[in-house]
Amino acid sequence: MSSSLDLKATRPAAQRYRLHNGITLLIACNPSVNITAARFFFQGGARLDPADLAGRANLMATVLTKGTQRRDSHAIGVAVESLGAAIGVDCT
Repeated sequence: MSSSLDLKATRPAAQRYRLHNGITLLIACNPSVNITAARFFFQGGARLDPADLAGRANLMATVLTKGTQRRDSHAIGVAVESLGAAIGVDCT
Protein backbone atom coordinates (compact mmCIF):
# COMPACT_ATOMS: atom_id res chain seq x y z
CA MET A 1 0.00 0.00 0.00
CA SER A 2 1.50 3.35 -0.95
CA SER A 3 0.81 6.60 0.80
CA SER A 4 0.32 9.96 -0.85
CA LEU A 5 1.42 11.78 2.33
CA ASP A 6 3.85 14.56 1.46
CA LEU A 7 6.33 14.57 4.35
CA LYS A 8 7.96 17.80 3.21
CA ALA A 9 4.64 19.59 3.53
CA THR A 10 4.11 18.38 7.12
CA ARG A 11 7.67 18.94 8.39
CA PRO A 12 8.17 22.26 10.20
CA ALA A 13 11.01 24.44 8.96
CA ALA A 14 14.10 24.29 11.16
CA GLN A 15 16.05 27.28 12.38
CA ARG A 16 19.83 26.93 12.70
CA TYR A 17 21.84 28.50 15.52
CA ARG A 18 25.55 28.20 16.20
CA LEU A 19 26.67 28.59 19.83
CA HIS A 20 29.94 30.21 20.90
CA ASN A 21 31.38 26.77 21.73
CA GLY A 22 30.80 25.56 18.16
CA ILE A 23 27.68 23.47 18.81
CA THR A 24 25.04 23.85 16.09
CA LEU A 25 21.38 23.78 17.13
CA LEU A 26 18.57 22.97 14.71
CA ILE A 27 15.21 23.96 16.18
CA ALA A 28 11.78 23.28 14.70
CA CYS A 29 8.44 24.16 16.23
CA ASN A 30 5.35 22.04 15.62
CA PRO A 31 2.37 23.83 17.18
CA SER A 32 0.01 20.93 16.42
CA VAL A 33 1.42 18.91 19.34
CA ASN A 34 1.78 19.94 22.96
CA ILE A 35 5.18 18.41 23.70
CA THR A 36 8.81 19.39 23.55
CA ALA A 37 11.32 17.03 21.99
CA ALA A 38 15.03 17.55 21.57
CA ARG A 39 17.89 15.55 20.16
CA PHE A 40 21.51 16.58 20.38
CA PHE A 41 24.17 15.50 17.92
CA PHE A 42 27.82 16.31 18.44
CA GLN A 43 30.79 15.82 16.17
CA GLY A 44 32.70 13.20 18.02
CA GLY A 45 32.37 9.59 18.89
CA ALA A 46 34.38 6.49 18.17
CA ARG A 47 35.36 7.56 14.68
CA LEU A 48 37.34 10.46 16.16
CA ASP A 49 39.09 8.46 18.90
CA PRO A 50 42.86 8.56 18.44
CA ALA A 51 44.36 5.12 17.78
CA ASP A 52 46.09 5.05 21.17
CA LEU A 53 42.79 5.83 22.94
CA ALA A 54 40.46 3.55 20.95
CA GLY A 55 37.26 2.93 22.89
CA ARG A 56 37.33 6.22 24.80
CA ALA A 57 34.04 7.48 23.32
CA ASN A 58 32.29 4.17 23.95
CA LEU A 59 33.50 4.16 27.56
CA MET A 60 32.20 7.69 28.08
CA ALA A 61 28.85 6.79 26.54
CA THR A 62 28.57 3.71 28.77
CA VAL A 63 29.28 5.53 32.04
CA LEU A 64 27.39 8.73 31.22
CA THR A 65 24.40 7.87 33.42
CA LYS A 66 26.15 5.58 35.92
CA GLY A 67 26.63 8.35 38.45
CA THR A 68 28.66 11.37 39.42
CA GLN A 69 30.11 12.76 42.63
CA ARG A 70 26.74 14.39 43.39
CA ARG A 71 24.22 11.88 41.97
CA ASP A 72 24.21 8.12 41.66
CA SER A 73 22.58 6.42 38.68
CA HIS A 74 19.22 6.14 40.45
CA ALA A 75 19.17 9.88 41.28
CA ILE A 76 19.99 10.72 37.66
CA GLY A 77 17.17 8.47 36.47
CA VAL A 78 14.67 10.00 38.91
CA ALA A 79 15.66 13.55 37.92
CA VAL A 80 15.37 12.81 34.21
CA GLU A 81 12.09 10.92 34.58
CA SER A 82 10.58 13.69 36.74
CA LEU A 83 10.95 15.93 33.71
CA GLY A 84 9.25 13.38 31.45
CA ALA A 85 12.55 13.06 29.62
CA ALA A 86 14.91 10.30 28.57
CA ILE A 87 18.66 10.14 28.10
CA GLY A 88 20.32 7.94 25.55
CA VAL A 89 23.70 7.86 23.87
CA ASP A 90 24.72 6.42 20.52
CA CYS A 91 28.43 6.51 19.95
CA THR A 92 29.43 6.02 16.31
